[in-house]
Amino acid sequence: MYHPSQQPPEPTQLACLPLAKFSHTTTSIGHNGPLNWSHIMGNGDIIGRIESHAVPGLTPARVFLKVFRDYELLEEVDLTYHSQEAAKFALSGQSGQVKPVFAVIVKLPCLAVKYPKDGICIRRFQIKFSSDRDYYSTLVILSNIKCPFSESNVGSLPPVRKPTSSQWRSGPVASAPAPPQPFPSVPDAPGIPTLNNMFFSSQSSPTIDPCARSANTGTSQATTSHGVTLLTAYLH
Repeated sequence: MYHPSQQPPEPTQLACLPLAKFSHTTTSIGHNGPLNWSHIMGNGDIIGRIESHAVPGLTPARVFLKVFRDYELLEEVDLTYHSQEAAKFALSGQSGQVKPVFAVIVKLPCLAVKYPKDGICIRRFQIKFSSDRDYYSTLVILSNIKCPFSESNVGSLPPVRKPTSSQWRSGPVASAPAPPQPFPSVPDAPGIPTLNNMFFSSQSSPTIDPCARSANTGTSQATTSHGVTLLTAYLH
């Protein structure tokens, strides 16, 4: 008797958030030179989507962060997989000797991610949220899936309060007043070294790609433009 192949279940959408900006760069694993960043400004057409994918035989479900411009997929990273690998790395005893290849750095209103891709390169990207509520909602999801993250100390912005799961589930997450303590890393997750040593290349400096598209298209390669909160602070 014929049995049609079982289709994987549709992903569950955890968040769909408009983004003000998307910045990205890809380098070889051993790259120590300048980083050439590409910047895409949002005009209502860039969306960050967080999805939960149930995989038969695997628990928990895999949570992906994806970035789209209209229908074009700009970014896709498996947060669950890389979080699990980061935990294994911390237990290996090498965390104090070797830079982790996966890192998530947050600073209102931005989130930056560094992760290995295809086993041959390092991918770095940053998203800028359109609202504080969207930023806090994303941090709640990261906490719930035990994805390690660390707050950048860039600039003099006041620290932010960690939102609770109940706040996020019951409705919009309102902007919170600054508490006396900075945003902590996720409990039970390994500590993350400083952004300067971990997220960016040690010899990075602002660069402009001569092949950059015109600013009129909404895309720019100049790392010194548009005031990128996390990126340029450690590229100068």
